[in-house]
Amino acid sequence: MKQMTAEEQIQAGRILQTYEEHMRADENTGLYVDRDGVTRAAGLKPLVLLDVDGVVNAWPDNGSERHQLRLQGMRVLVSDETLEALRGVFRAAHEVLWCTAWRGAANDFMRFLREQNVTTEHRLDWVSDGLTLRTGGFTTKWKLPAVRATEQVWEAQKAGRPIYWIEDFGWGIEHHHSSMKYTDITQAGITPIDTAKEGQLLLTHLEGTPFE
Repeated sequence: MKQMTAEEQIQAGRILQTYEEHMRADENTGLYVDRDGVTRAAGLKPLVLLDVDGVVNAWPDNGSERHQLRLQGMRVLVSDETLEALRGVFRAAHEVLWCTAWRGAANDFMRFLREQNVTTEHRLDWVSDGLTLRTGGFTTKWKLPAVRATEQVWEAQKAGRPIYWIEDFGWGIEHHHSSMKYTDITQAGITPIDTAKEGQLLLTHLEGTPFE
């Protein structure tokens, strides 16, 4: 009998895990309790929190070829690989929320994203601290408290829906990695996807997630 490769074993494990989740799920609610005792939902599409700078907008600029936009008086750079990764995110997500210092101004990206066949959405809701790009500036300390106070996040947590936060955490958490911050994020039931090292969202960041 032919032995499975390591990649085939991983894929088989994922299939088995998904099967076990559905078998354990309550037939009425779709909820199940995982091995860690956390209530989750079988087959529910994830909620995604999406940053802009260092994720959609390449940050910093390394001089490679990218789409150049002018939004809110600033030059924005978006690579083709980032667009391909975003297609996977929007395709698999239940809902995508902006979670960025741009706040609602991030919706200026939506026309370009529609033109690039990333999404058909015209606007997205955003995680808010009550400020704007102009009044709040490029700070990050407000994000986690604001995420915790966001209605869609509450609803996802209550339903057992997976939550992913795509952010350049290594830069955004006051210019250095913070294990305490990651602990806070994971304890809130959120899976972080960190793009800080590359300065933009790449396909490799999505490996092992519903978006690959």
